[in-house]
Amino acid sequence: LVKAFGMLCSGGVALKSLPRAVRACAIGIPSTNLESWVTLDMLGPEAQAKLFSTFLLSIEPLRAANKLQCVLFQFQTSFVPSE
Repeated sequence: LVKAFGMLCSGGVALKSLPRAVRACAIGIPSTNLESWVTLDMLGPEAQAKLFSTFLLSIEPLRAANKLQCVLFQFQTSFVPSE
């Protein structure tokens, strides 16, 4: 079981929790305060794509070894599906 990174589950995270490669391509987010709370929609498309690809790369060794059984996306109780 792998739990997905919180930002991929409609939540926010502290800027310092983002991988450096994602922070580097995040546009419009001041990087001086690493305690700042950011959400996925605050990142630009390039940073969003980088975040997801970084997550996929992190679980690739488990998938390649045929040990990846489940990825848990734990959404907040306030999550409402959209069309």
